[in-house]
Amino acid sequence: MIDIKSYIKQSHATQLKIFLMLCSVLLFSIPTFAQFTFTDDLKGIQPADFVLGAQSGSDLPYFTSGVDDPVGAGWLRLTRAARQQNGYAYIDKSFPSTHGVVVEFEYKMWRQSNYDSGFWGLGGDGFTFFLFDADYTPFRLGAFGGSLGYAQRWGDSNHPNQHGLGGGYIGVGFDMFGYFATATEGKIGGLPSDPINQFDRIPNTVSLRGITTDSPTTTSNIFLDGIKLGDRSLAPMQQVQQPGLIGYPSLTSTRPTDAQMYRRVQIRVNPLPEGGYEVRVAWKKSNTPGPFEQLITYIYTEAPPANLKLGFAGASNSAINNHEMRGLKVTTPNNLRVNKLANKDLLRSVPSTNNANQITYTIEVVNESDQAYTNAAFLDEMVDLNGDPISTDMFDITNISPTGFTNTNLAQVAGQNTISGTVSIAANTTAYVQVTGSLNQIPYNNQLINNVSVLPAAGGEDFDLTNNYASLTIPVIAEDVDLTLIRTATSSECLDYTNGNSYELRVANLGALNATYRRPRGNGNRIVVIKEVPAEYTYDDSGTSFSTSPTNTGSTRWYKATENIPSGYTGYGDVEFPTGGTRYYYVAKYPTSSWTNQSLTGHGTFYEPDYPIIYTITPPNNVTAYQDVARVEYRTGGTNSSYDLGTTNIEQPENLHNNTRIGEIAALDSVPEVMDGNEVYYYVGDIASPLTATPDSGNTLIWYLSEQGGVPQTFAPTPFTFEEGTTRYWVSQTNGYCESPRTYIDVVVKPRMYKLITNPMIRQRMKN
Repeated sequence: MIDIKSYIKQSHATQLKIFLMLCSVLLFSIPTFAQFTFTDDLKGIQPADFVLGAQSGSDLPYFTSGVDDPVGAGWLRLTRAARQQNGYAYIDKSFPSTHGVVVEFEYKMWRQSNYDSGFWGLGGDGFTFFLFDADYTPFRLGAFGGSLGYAQRWGDSNHPNQHGLGGGYIGVGFDMFGYFATATEGKIGGLPSDPINQFDRIPNTVSLRGITTDSPTTTSNIFLDGIKLGDRSLAPMQQVQQPGLIGYPSLTSTRPTDAQMYRRVQIRVNPLPEGGYEVRVAWKKSNTPGPFEQLITYIYTEAPPANLKLGFAGASNSAINNHEMRGLKVTTPNNLRVNKLANKDLLRSVPSTNNANQITYTIEVVNESDQAYTNAAFLDEMVDLNGDPISTDMFDITNISPTGFTNTNLAQVAGQNTISGTVSIAANTTAYVQVTGSLNQIPYNNQLINNVSVLPAAGGEDFDLTNNYASLTIPVIAEDVDLTLIRTATSSECLDYTNGNSYELRVANLGALNATYRRPRGNGNRIVVIKEVPAEYTYDDSGTSFSTSPTNTGSTRWYKATENIPSGYTGYGDVEFPTGGTRYYYVAKYPTSSWTNQSLTGHGTFYEPDYPIIYTITPPNNVTAYQDVARVEYRTGGTNSSYDLGTTNIEQPENLHNNTRIGEIAALDSVPEVMDGNEVYYYVGDIASPLTATPDSGNTLIWYLSEQGGVPQTFAPTPFTFEEGTTRYWVSQTNGYCESPRTYIDVVVKPRMYKLITNPMIRQRMKN
């Protein structure tokens, strides 16, 4: 790594000589301006920046949270275990490629049944991870089947020609069935055939295909490299059924546990000083501390587009599988970073025979640089959804075990669930801290959040601090019945007087017991969502599947009733109703039978997730901010009266804190304050400082590397000063819900041959 301080001390002539000689290398060695990290565990509802889609005839991908899995403990399911599925998901946020990228994610590949008992009674096909040109629009998926949504399918007499992924840069295929790594269906190049090769298939492979071009028969999606796994002397049917390879080979009624099948993938694209890019694919087959197993290392001569996006595609034909992803992290390589994992998806607050209230966190401290870090500051904290510390009565740390460091000085802060101290780590090393503890009480909103940071000591260089922080949220299942609302914004949360602000509400049961209920006109409990709207506001819930008749036996999911709110009322969240308003009740009524109890399953299950309460609320023009409030109650006392909504909320007192959802809606038109002229000046070789801007009181800054946005960052970027020119950065501010427009800061780097002039009047003249 180049020593910046020594470089600065050289004479101007020597500096220029070094600069001219190393300008191509410096871009790779000191990537101070390409700071970005994107993290999403994919365990919850669909993130706003995720785009899901599928080819015609295929089911759409979906997030299993609250549907097939407990709320907050789900997966992104690209394909169901069904025939002819081809689903995709990509993040509609770009990130710079200049200094490479490292991507990590977990996957599961499994099935509950086979299409038939013969040749097609196998798992397949597989999935791809891909990087593509962020400027390529509109999005175009690659071909189905063995092309895994990335490669082209050309010259197949049974199917129409189809190009590869639009703007594709590289596709990494994890192929259980065996066609992605072959020159079949018009693909270019592939692995050599096995001794026994049925229908030209090569099952259980990991392989790379290259850029998508307009010449599908000669240059598009060319096979680059790959690896065959398992015993290659077996026939393909037996190869697919080998354990411990790409997918889980046996039928299973439930997703394989991590002990049965764990796959965590790491894909790296690193620029090389001599030119080209090193693409490395590795994985881990255990969720315990330990190194990744390298699968592929390939030198790629195709330079990536300036900005990239990433995505996944899954495919099945007659061989079927569920293809699932989660635990996604995208960041820059070759620096100090941290990651956090846990051995459980859910927690309980009571001891049990299977230790349901115990958890072990693994904190990975990764040093991918050529320098050692001494006495880096380590801080690990347990907090709730409000950011308040978790007390030692609520969570009890029982063990702290660091491994792989050259030195540690870690200790739990007395009376707190905080671990503080320092760690030292050698160059090109991964070290671990494992923390084990027990949960004894339910945190606010049923979420236990664990935050960690590892920051270099003074004088330590780390060009990207965005990946020195990690957070992990574990849902907590309450005892008894525990209803909550999941509120999703489907429009901007900046106050909109013209189109209004739109939301979806879903009811979930985070309790250990099922919630039994009946629709109105049945004697029993009720699940009731309450929405209160001031008189001056416009409210539109026409997108909701409701009926205003409790005797309706159709397919609607909600019974809706209304009543007037008197003037002067103050509702949930201290919302004031000076001139009154309307209270809307939505009562769960599906299935529609009024004579038997229905059941909303516990452990984080949604009520009718495809039929949320959908509404748009528009304030009057004189309102500058308001609270959008909704509440769910589990009521007893329902009778066979037509309009009986029940009476008393019967949830346990400790489970009532998550029944109300409050969203703050406000206008945010002002941009952050930046320096006069929106410009910062440096000379080549200057040591730069992070950019600065001033948000309005109570707001925080968000930084971007382009006007179009890309991956937002809360850490100010540090400019790159090793070549002259102007680089534009963008910054906005947010109040936690609404984001302001962006303003820019130009960083101007002047040639070193000019004398550094500090007189502001002379510098102003130089600017002009």
